[in-house]
Amino acid sequence: MEKKLLTIVGLLIPSVIAFLWLINSNAVYVKDYYADIGVRPGTRFDVIVELLGEPKDIVRSVHVDYLATVIYEGIEFVVEYGKGATETGVVSGVRVFSPDIRFGRRQIGISSTRDELRRAYRRVGWHWENDSQMGFTDGITWITFNINENDQVTRISLTTF
Repeated sequence: MEKKLLTIVGLLIPSVIAFLWLINSNAVYVKDYYADIGVRPGTRFDVIVELLGEPKDIVRSVHVDYLATVIYEGIEFVVEYGKGATETGVVSGVRVFSPDIRFGRRQIGISSTRDELRRAYRRVGWHWENDSQMGFTDGITWITFNINENDQVTRISLTTF
């Protein structure tokens, strides 16, 4: 009986450790950034207009023929389009400037500090930082924070790969 108990415990402990390692190695801070925005990559331009109304401006890239930035108050959508007009395009990225859009349980957003970012994203995958930016791979989302001289977030860029 004692031998069976030791065998069960001997198998159970490594199994629990492996399970906890798997959970923590794939940790994400936010599972779906786009749920808070309401527009996700692949959303068609006409759907954005239905949801948010006419944009303030549309700026076509001077460097890349098929990219445009669709500008709304506090948020911009990077739209990729074919040989047609921007109206045929789909969202490939999002830039957030609005302090009203916050992410995760720590409510990371515009004006969050560098230290708040480090705490919120401490368990996610690959990351980097320099004086003016911090970037994280959070699940399938690449998120970049532009940071000012006061160590506060001024812009958030989202791309899903």
